[in-house]
Amino acid sequence: MESLTDVAYVDRLVGASGKLVLLDKLLPSLRAKGHRVLLFSQFRMLLDLLEEFVALRGFSYERLDGSVTGPKRQAAIDRFSAPGADTFLFLLGTKAGGVGINLVSADTVILFDPDWNPQNDVQARFQPFIEVTSRPISIRICPSVFDTITMLDPVWNPQNDLQARTQR
Repeated sequence: MESLTDVAYVDRLVGASGKLVLLDKLLPSLRAKGHRVLLFSQFRMLLDLLEEFVALRGFSYERLDGSVTGPKRQAAIDRFSAPGADTFLFLLGTKAGGVGINLVSADTVILFDPDWNPQNDVQARFQPFIEVTSRPISIRICPSVFDTITMLDPVWNPQNDLQARTQR
């Protein structure tokens, strides 16, 4: 197999996924406007790919999933939340939350791969914002193959279901 440069590798990675194409356009725009982003995925393997992507694109980031425990977990949260921190993005597993996560310095939440259980996504959206924040929070959900399929069947749409659950 041929050897790829980092640029060629990340270009191939992005070209293989419509969601990464979307993310590749969205993240530079968000960074240029001074936003701080929480990027959620439900799969650790996908977080590995996203970590490669953000590192090769030069974004500053932290990561928290089920494999990060104890002092490393708190250190990542503290680095992201520190006043004047320049970390742009925090990669998070949807189930890695819990007590003690306070990421109110972020103003954008991206759910890269919505969970089959919409309640997990609702929890992921709001768990970092335990304290009240006065700034508006932008929540973006990356589209999935099911968005196309469910257009044919208006009875079940996971995105509408998720929105309805958050408005209760």
